Amino acid sequence: MKKLALVLGLISAALMVSPAYSQSAKPLPAGEYVTKAGLAQLFPGTFMARFKKYKVRFTASRNGKITGKYRLFSDKGSWWLRDRKLCIKLSSWFKGKTKCSYVIKYGPVYVAKDVVFSKL
Repeated sequence: MKKLALVLGLISAALMVSPAYSQSAKPLPAGEYVTKAGLAQLFPGTFMARFKKYKVRFTASRNGKITGKYRLFSDKGSWWLRDRKLCIKLSSWFKGKTKCSYVIKYGPVYVAKDVVFSKL
């Protein structure tokens, strides 16, 4: 239950800072799982991701490489699609572990595990 509240809070925060979101009160859009074909259209690209209190800019290239920048910190790694999941492995962040997750689209934002992101 705590995880659901955290995800819904992150989605709400991301929607409020999204340029596509108007300031009028709107109901939370229904989420939909992004298909493998949808992920292939979404990636590669540049994204703004929110994880806890951090706002990180990620750039994913066609060759499967990904870089993340948060203020003066950065990390590099790889991304790939496995079945219908997005997988990311960074050298230092996430302790070098691979993170794979289904991606759910809520209006202009996407949710993957505890990360909310939007394409720039």
